[in-house]
Amino acid sequence: MSGELASERWSPAQRVESVLISILSLLDDAEVSSPANVDAGVTLRKEPEEYKSRVRKDVEISKQDIPEGFVMPTHQPATVKPVEKDDSDFWAESDADDDVFGGSDSDEDMDFDDQDTGSDEEEEEEEKERS
Repeated sequence: MSGELASERWSPAQRVESVLISILSLLDDAEVSSPANVDAGVTLRKEPEEYKSRVRKDVEISKQDIPEGFVMPTHQPATVKPVEKDDSDFWAESDADDDVFGGSDSDEDMDFDDQDTGSDEEEEEEEKERS
């Protein structure tokens, strides 16, 4: 074993994005109590300005390794967001399943506004009450 904790090891669940975020976090706030480079850790603790100067110098040197014409990726995701289908009729009522018993289509055109919709028993009770 390497002596590191299981929580410090890489796992397949880590994506490139999470690894890069971890690197940025370490660069922003280095762990000086357990440095990978002991000399750099000592310099950071004792002479932080010299450490920052050395880091800037190393960054400029590493920029020389970038191929000519290379376009730096942006913060935007590389994948294309799927276009959501605008289905405005999704919630619209449909009469496709209304006629499950095979009734006549002409029934749909009937106007029931003038008709009493009560049951025959209710009508008989109302007539008895009137009398």
